[in-house]
Amino acid sequence: MLFLSAAVEMSPLLLVYLATDIVKFLLLIISAYVWVPCRRNSMFTLTVTCINILLSVYFWLVTYSYYWQCRETVTDI
Repeated sequence: MLFLSAAVEMSPLLLVYLATDIVKFLLLIISAYVWVPCRRNSMFTLTVTCINILLSVYFWLVTYSYYWQCRETVTDI
């Protein structure tokens, strides 16, 4: 969705990505909350999950700022 919306510069496609990324972020938080008390998981698994959560937030913010840039470009014309 991101590549297509960047090529075509359509902001509705970005909204699809933003919505799915919020769902992914919530699922990662829930799974990390469930995994922490479990003693069978390694520290590596929890570290990878935390990194994935941070990257998810970062890419959501980048996409959200690009979404506003696309909306401003369309309204300026």
